[in-house]
Amino acid sequence: MNPRYLENVMSTIQTFAKKIISTLILLVISAHGVAEEPASHFFTTSDGVKIHYLTIGNQGSFVMLIHGFTSSARRNWFDHGIPQHLSKNHRIIALDTRNHGESEVVKPVNPGNSLEVRELIEHLGISRLHIHGYSMGAGIAKDLLKEIPERFTTVSLGGGGILEETAGGNNLGFDLPNLNLPVMAINGSENTPFTKTVRMTRELKDFTNYILPGSNHMNAMYSGTGYAERLANFININDEE
Repeated sequence: MNPRYLENVMSTIQTFAKKIISTLILLVISAHGVAEEPASHFFTTSDGVKIHYLTIGNQGSFVMLIHGFTSSARRNWFDHGIPQHLSKNHRIIALDTRNHGESEVVKPVNPGNSLEVRELIEHLGISRLHIHGYSMGAGIAKDLLKEIPERFTTVSLGGGGILEETAGGNNLGFDLPNLNLPVMAINGSENTPFTKTVRMTRELKDFTNYILPGSNHMNAMYSGTGYAERLANFININDEE
């Protein structure tokens, strides 16, 4: 047999083998390295506002994520990989509050409120869940602690906390020492974390405080700060399932 012919055959086989291996590597990366796209849904609140929410994950306990002011479920959470990280062990719901994202704008440049979160929980038939909010979302989470504390396995506040009482007294609507559930705060070191958490440290029975070195209010939730990993750790160690 012609040696040159054999050389050409071997070269063709090697080239074909390299293509197969490259294809297999791409398939593995696709299966394990690319995040699942969240499912998009809508429901309407009792006051007639159309609310958009995203879901990801199909096993474990429920986690509700509430974004910050002028942000959205996708920009505050999904763009930084936080729901994708949490969905390894949990079922994630991230809503756009009214006036934000793909939800109905009732009054431009105005905050959302706890009504849509409460009614989304009812709409989905969820009896118990973890709740986490960032900035405005942390404020809504505190409102929900006043309204339906029995529904929460944990409550965690990102980019926020609970300040010392003012001269007017306790305006929270609930007593911190009487909260019988784990509470967490997570703030960047450049976002006055101690001012927000001294009272929580002193009064809460079960409090975890995470401070992210070098981060501020606008970038604490970014990938690489440790935000997603700390939030997941807090939820996992306090999970009921």
